[in-house]
Amino acid sequence: QDDFFQLELDLESELFFEFRKKHGWEPYKINESSETELKEIKEFFNKNKETFLFYFNNSDLVGSILYFGNYINCLSINRKYQRNGFGILLTKYVINKILDSGYKTVELNVFSDNTNAINFYKKIGFVVI
Repeated sequence: QDDFFQLELDLESELFFEFRKKHGWEPYKINESSETELKEIKEFFNKNKETFLFYFNNSDLVGSILYFGNYINCLSINRKYQRNGFGILLTKYVINKILDSGYKTVELNVFSDNTNAINFYKKIGFVVI
């Protein structure tokens, strides 16, 4: 839904602020992007509605995951719900959707300095290539 757009921007802004700042990616908070950038982000969001999945606890956004074909692009879990299995739940759900679509493998990229993400995906069964 369109109203998920701002929720997703706010979630990613909070979660990835330090990472974006560390790597010099401006704006550090994606929800502080220029009007032109926000328009492009919203177009991307709308274009990928079918593979952008959200998990809610009542009206509270727990997390989201985006995938294309057999590639997991982004996983975001609200800080207050982290370490409660929601990331595993969303990831396994998408893995099953991908495999049910006929793909034999599921792929993703993680920055080498993002040890939390690396350890998370290894726990699920991904291997570093």
